[in-house]
Formats: sequence, C-alpha cells, structure tokens
Amino acid sequence: MRLRNQDFYEEYVFTCNRCKSCTITDDERCLAVCPSYDLYGFFTDCGGGKAHIAQKILEGSGTIGPEVCEAVYRCLLCQACKEGCPVTIDTYLVIRDLREAMVEKGVGPVGRQKEVLASLAAAGHPHRCDGVQAGAGGRTEWLQGLKVKDASEERCAYLLYIGCSVAGQDGAAGATPAAAVRLLARSGLDVGVLAGREQCCGAVAAELGDRKLFLRLARNNIEAIRRTGAHTVVTICPLCHAYLKREYLEDEDLGWSAEIDVVHITEVLADVAGKGLIEPVREIRKKVTYHDPCHLGRHSQVSEAPRALIAAIPGVELVEMQRTRGHAYCCGGGTGVRLAFPRLSEAAVAARLEEAQLTGAEMLLTACPQCRRQFEEGLKASRGSARLEIGDVVTLFEASTR
Repeated sequence: MRLRNQDFYEEYVFTCNRCKSCTITDDERCLAVCPSYDLYGFFTDCGGGKAHIAQKILEGSGTIGPEVCEAVYRCLLCQACKEGCPVTIDTYLVIRDLREAMVEKGVGPVGRQKEVLASLAAAGHPHRCDGVQAGAGGRTEWLQGLKVKDASEERCAYLLYIGCSVAGQDGAAGATPAAAVRLLARSGLDVGVLAGREQCCGAVAAELGDRKLFLRLARNNIEAIRRTGAHTVVTICPLCHAYLKREYLEDEDLGWSAEIDVVHITEVLADVAGKGLIEPVREIRKKVTYHDPCHLGRHSQVSEAPRALIAAIPGVELVEMQRTRGHAYCCGGGTGVRLAFPRLSEAAVAARLEEAQLTGAEMLLTACPQCRRQFEEGLKASRGSARLEIGDVVTLFEASTR
C-alpha cells in the first residue's frame, strides 16, 4: 500500500529506523519534549516509532489494525520529534499520512476523536462533541459593542481570522479577539471580520486524517477569504496560522495564493508597536513566563514576536522556562487527544505547569486560545498544587496601552 506523500519521505523513513538515536540517548531535542513517550514509554509513541510503522506498511509486512491505529493517534502532533530529528525526517507528515490511510480503511480515528470529525462534517466546527455551543450566536458574542467591518459585506485590507478555538468559549477566550480588534483599529489598519460567516480552516480534519473533509472545509474557507479582498489575514489561533500560512500553499489540490499574506496577531502588534503606532504606557508589575504554542513556535517559527510584545510592557519581567521556542513542551491540548486520551493530555499540562512554576513566575502567558484553555483546566485539576495566573499576550499588552 502507498501513503500519500510517500515519495517525499520514503528514503528517510528507512534511514530513521537505522538510527533510533531518539530512543537510546537522552537527546533533549527529541524525547525530552515528547509527552507521549514520557507517559507511555513505548517505542511506538516516539517519532521514530511512527516512522517504523510507516516502514512496515511500505514494505507490506505491517497491517493497519486497532492497536497500530491507537499508537498513531496517541500523539499530539506537536512536531517536537521533527524539530529534533538527527536525520531531519518529517515525522509530522508521516503521521498525518498514516492517519489518512487509517481513515480510508475505516479504522481511524479512535474513541471520541470520531465525534470531532462528525461535528466538523455536520456543523462546520469541531466543538459540538465538546459541549460547546458554537453556532452563529456563540461565534459572535465577543463582537458585542465593537465597531469593526463585517468583511462579508465590506471589503477590508486586513481580515482578522478568529478560528474555531475561540468560538463558543467563555468570556476569557473571547477577550483575545476583542482586544485584537481594538488594537488593530487604534493602529489605523483597515480591519474586518467574517463573524458568524467565518468558515473552519479544516486543520483539525487534516490532522485527524480525513482529507476529503479537510479539502471541503479548506476550499470553503479560501472562497470566503478571497471575497473579502483582504491582502493580509491576521490569525488568532496558531493552528489556523500554520495551515493558512503553509499547509494550504503546499497542498496542490487547494490552489491557495501566496499573494495573500498570513500573519499571527502577535506579529502585527509587535510591528505596529515597533513603529510607535501603539505605545504601552501603563506599568504592570508582574513576573511572567511565556509558553510557545506548538503550531506557532515549532510549526510556524514565530517565537520572537510574542516576546517582543511582552518586553514592551513597562514593569513586566519575563523569565523563561527550561524548554522554549522550538524545544517547548506541548500543553497537551493537541488535536483530539484531550477527548480520546485524557490521561496523556492531563500529564502533559501538569508537566508544563510544573515547569512554569519552577521559574518563579506569577503568570503563565501564551498566544493560543487552546493552550490557554488547557492551562486553565490544568490548574483546576491540580486542586491548588499549581498556583499561577493564566494570561494571554494580546490582552496583557492591551491592558498596558490604556
């Protein structure tokens, strides 16, 4: 059997399984940032193990059954294994291809991850299975009282793309896009939002292996974005950023245009702050640490813009965790893992919260709505053993500009 991108990585899959350095050394580039291997300790749970599964399938000596399927989906797709791989194998692509093969055979995904795909197919967002009411009303509650263009009716230069990770969540999650709208408007940028008409980017479907659903959602999304006339898409969610910025361009079946620039909100704000269009003047005396979201720091290599915003806030002291930027530890909220493998998700967030506390910081900041939600739930689960305030870079920066 063939895997979709087999020609791209076939040679490296076999090279990987002659190496196996990630399992016989304590190389911090690899296993020290792999939550799956940390918890389960099996070779199949590291990047090399997934490549080994692919090798057996390519050789015709392996079959896709329930146990193999679970091993492939028991992964946060944080890309830490790809970042540190000595032979530079694209383990992220290998795992996605394996998942596509499993969906085609009807054995994947696993557990409640199937509900995520069902929600995407029926409702256009992944939250129905998670008890989140994310219909048109839920997706626009945060817009109340804001003056911003409706990009479905008026053309705009900058489209603020909100993403499903904000839709239907509580006020804390909605505070980030609301702050982004206000800051972009104060910078003099011509910004609009699609509000309840925004389409899902399809990233969750892609990462769970349902390529047909991904293509349908992505094409709808591309059409909606093009109609706005925007030359720049500003994302809130790092997962949306990674897909709109790179995955859409690299997928020849989509025809996405490189002429439309895609930037994360922290990049735009760091730029306008650097130009003096927005000046943080209010002192905020806090010691903070910053968590690099996997799809922002590793997938998209956006690590310095959030730190630049933090550094611009008067009174704030940034202290770094041991594992940062490309080697940051995942929060445990990766695609579908929180629903299908809650123990893995809980172990990952507990480890990251502990690491944050070791810095002596009062506040843990991130630039991802999903990471923020994961940390807030991790704090509740700790029952007081973890004492940190959870915050967002954008909202903290806005607070300093008032």
